[in-house]
Amino acid sequence: MEAQNMNTRTAIKVITVLIMVMLALAMVGTAVADAEPHVDIAIVTGYTSHQIPLEHVTTEINANASLNITASYYLSDIVMSEDIDLDEMDVIYINMISAATARKINATIEDAIANGAVVIDDNTLLNENIPDTHNPNDVRKAIDPYWTNGAYNETNLKNLIFYLAYEFCNRTDLVVGDPIKLPTRAIYHPDMPKRFCEDLDEYLEWYGNRTDGGHVYNANLPTVGIAFYKSYYPFQIEPIDTLVREFESRNINVLPFYSASRKKKCDLYLKPDDESLVDAILSFTYFSLKFDPESVGVPVINAMIDNYMNRTEWEESSHPLPTNKMMKIDLPELVGAIDPIIVAATEIDPETGIKQTQTIDYQVDWLVNRTIAQINIREKANNDKKVAIIYYNHGGGKNNIGASYLDVAPSVCNLLEAMSAAGYDVNTSIVPNETVLIDTMLSSGNNVGTCAPGVLKKMVETGKVELIPEATYEGWFMELPSNRRQEVLERWGPAPGEIMVWENETGKYLVIPKIDIGDNVMLAPQPTRGWLQNNEALYHDKELAPHHQYIAFYLWLQKEYGADVIVHFGRHGTQEWLPGKQFGVSRYDWPSIMVGNMPVVYPYVMDGLGEGNQAKRRGSAVIIDHLVPPIITAGLYGNYSELADGVLAYELQVANPTLKAHHRAEIINLTRKLHIDERLGIDLTPFAENLTANQTEFEEFLEDLGHLLDDMRSASMPYGLHILGTSPHGDKLVGMVNSMLGHSFADDVSAFNDSAEAPLTLLDLVINQGVPIPDAQDRVFGAGNNSTSIEAHLENALNYAQN
Repeated sequence: MEAQNMNTRTAIKVITVLIMVMLALAMVGTAVADAEPHVDIAIVTGYTSHQIPLEHVTTEINANASLNITASYYLSDIVMSEDIDLDEMDVIYINMISAATARKINATIEDAIANGAVVIDDNTLLNENIPDTHNPNDVRKAIDPYWTNGAYNETNLKNLIFYLAYEFCNRTDLVVGDPIKLPTRAIYHPDMPKRFCEDLDEYLEWYGNRTDGGHVYNANLPTVGIAFYKSYYPFQIEPIDTLVREFESRNINVLPFYSASRKKKCDLYLKPDDESLVDAILSFTYFSLKFDPESVGVPVINAMIDNYMNRTEWEESSHPLPTNKMMKIDLPELVGAIDPIIVAATEIDPETGIKQTQTIDYQVDWLVNRTIAQINIREKANNDKKVAIIYYNHGGGKNNIGASYLDVAPSVCNLLEAMSAAGYDVNTSIVPNETVLIDTMLSSGNNVGTCAPGVLKKMVETGKVELIPEATYEGWFMELPSNRRQEVLERWGPAPGEIMVWENETGKYLVIPKIDIGDNVMLAPQPTRGWLQNNEALYHDKELAPHHQYIAFYLWLQKEYGADVIVHFGRHGTQEWLPGKQFGVSRYDWPSIMVGNMPVVYPYVMDGLGEGNQAKRRGSAVIIDHLVPPIITAGLYGNYSELADGVLAYELQVANPTLKAHHRAEIINLTRKLHIDERLGIDLTPFAENLTANQTEFEEFLEDLGHLLDDMRSASMPYGLHILGTSPHGDKLVGMVNSMLGHSFADDVSAFNDSAEAPLTLLDLVINQGVPIPDAQDRVFGAGNNSTSIEAHLENALNYAQN
C-alpha cells in the first residue's frame, strides 16, 4: 500500500513538472510573439577617441539578447581598408569622416537609403534620409551631447543608440537617459579631485592650496597653458598628463584647458585682466583655436599627436603625417604657432586591437625645454640676453657674404643699432658702419677653405676667433646618437676632421670665426656645408651629414657661449636643410641637434614661401618677414615670370599629385621655350617622359633653375637689395606700389592715357606729392575723365604706400 502511494505521489510530481514546463513554454512563446522589433544600427566615424567606448558599448548591447539590437561601428581606417556592407541597416549615424571615406561608402549608403534606412550625416558629403516627421536640426541637437561626450562617459553612446532605436524604429520599450556631459569649457588637471572645473578662481584656489604633495601654484613662477580637445578625455589624455608632470617637475605652473564651442573662448582663463596669466601656450588644437593668440600675446607652440603612426613608424618615417592631414601643421601656422613638434604616437594593443595614444619621452623633454627657452627670453632683461647673429658666407670671402634679396652689411648695422636702442649689450663703435663691418668679417669672421691654411693661421693670430680643443669637441661628439656619429664618420672621417682645423704644438683646434659686439652679442658666419667647392650644390643637400666644424659651431653656441637666441640672418641658410624628417622632426634629426633648445629668429624674404616653410618646420624658426627689394617693370616678365610662378606652384602643391605633375609639365615646357635647359646644360627628356618619376633629380634641377631665376631677378632690379629696417620711398616706392597693383591698373589707365609713363605719373602725384585722387586724374587724363575703377586702384595704392 505504501509503495502504491509513493508511485502515485511520484506520478503527480512528474505531471506537475510537465505542466510547469508547458506553461513556461507557452509564456516564452508569448514573449517571443510580443518581442519588440529587431534593430540594426551602425555608426561610422573618424574619431579614434571614441573607439574604446564604442567597442565596450556595442559589445554590451550585442551580448544582451533581451535588447534585440545589433549595434556596430566602423572607424575610417577600417572603411578605407575593407569593403563594409551597410545595405540592411535600419539606422546609420555618420560623424566626421573625410571626403575619401565618404566616397568609399557612398554606394552602400545609397543602397541602405533605398532599403528604407534612416541615415543621419554630420559634417560629411553623404546623402541623408531623415523621416519627414523629424526636424533634422532637432535631431542633431538631440544627438550632439550624447556624441560629443561619448569619450568622457560611454553611457552616452549607449543612450545614443537607444535614442536612434526609440525615435526611428518605434522601440518605445527602451529608456533613453539624459546625456552625461563634460562642461562645454573647462580647466583640467589630472590631480584635481573632480579633474575639471569651469572657474579660474576655483582652479587657482585648489592649485595654490593643494595638500597632496604635488606642485603648488605660485604666481611668481612661469605658467604654461595647454590647449587640447574635449574629446581627448579620457582615452587620449595621456600626453596632457605627461606634460603636466614634466612642467611641474621643472617648477612651472600649468593651465590645461579646452572649449567645445566656438562661442565660448578660453581667453578668460589665459588673460583674466590686463596681463596674461600664462607665459606660453602649447596647443594641440588646429581647427578653430579656442583663444585669441594676438590678444593673449604669448608664444603659441604647436604640439602634435601623430594619429597615423606608432612610435617606430614615426621614428623611421621621413613624412610622419599623411599628405591630407598636413592641416595639423598648416592651420596653426596661419595664426602664428611655432615649433611644430610631435610628442605622441598611436599604438595598437595587440590583444584588443584598440588604439591608444602614447607619448614619446624624448620629444616631450625637447618640447618642454624649448617652451622654457621661449619663456626665458621673454623674462630675461635685454642686456642679459646672449644673442648669436649668424650670417652666410657659404663660399668664403667678401663676395660670398649675402642672403636672398637682402643687403647684409647695412641690414646688420641697422639691426645692431636697434638692439642697442632697446637695451641689448651692443657696442656699435666696434662696427660703426658697413665698411668696417665688412673689413672685420674678412679678418676674423669668414669661412676659410682647406686650400688656404695660411689665411686660417692669420685669422687665428688675430686672437678674436674661438678655438675648440679637439678633446672638448670629441666629448660633445660622443654625446650624439650613435647612428648620427656614424653618418659623420663615414663622410668626414674621425674628429676633428680637416675643415677649419688649426694645429700648433699643443694640439688640434676647431676654429670658430666670430665678431664680438659686446659681452652678450656676437656675429658669426654659418659654417660651410662642405669644402668650399661646388658649395651651391651642397647647401640644400638633405642627405649630406654636417661636418665636424659645422657640428662644433652649433654645439659651442649651446654648451659654452650659452646663446639665449640665435638669429639666422636672411634666406638661404643651411641648418634647416640638414638630413632628417621633412616635418615633425625628431629631437635627434640633424636640424634639431644643431639648434637644440635655442629659439631661432629668422628674418626672411616675404616671397620665400616654400623655403620659409622649411625654416619653420625643420629649422625651428620664428619667421620675421622682410620686404622684397622695390620691384619695378625691369623684373622678371612674360614667360620668365610665368616660369617662376610655376616653380612656386609646384613647390607648394603637396595634396594633389595630378596637379603637381601638371605644374611639372608647365615648368619643362617653359624651360625649353626659353632655352634655359641649354643654358643649364641639362636634358629634360627623362622628366618629360614620366611626370612623376625621377622626383629627386627633378627637384635638384629646380634648385639650379631657382638660382638662375634669382640671378635674373637681381640683374633686372636697378634699385638693388632690401635693407632691413627701411622702406622704399620716392621713385622706389612708386615702382613698388605699381608692381603691387598689377596689370589691371595699367590696363585701366591705358584706356584714358596709353603712354608708358602714365601709371607712374599718376602714382607719383597721389603718393609722393599728395595730390587728391580726382585732381590727379584730371592732370593725367584731362578734365572730366575720372574713372571709378582707377580711383579704387589709387585708394589701394595709398593704403599700400602707408602700410
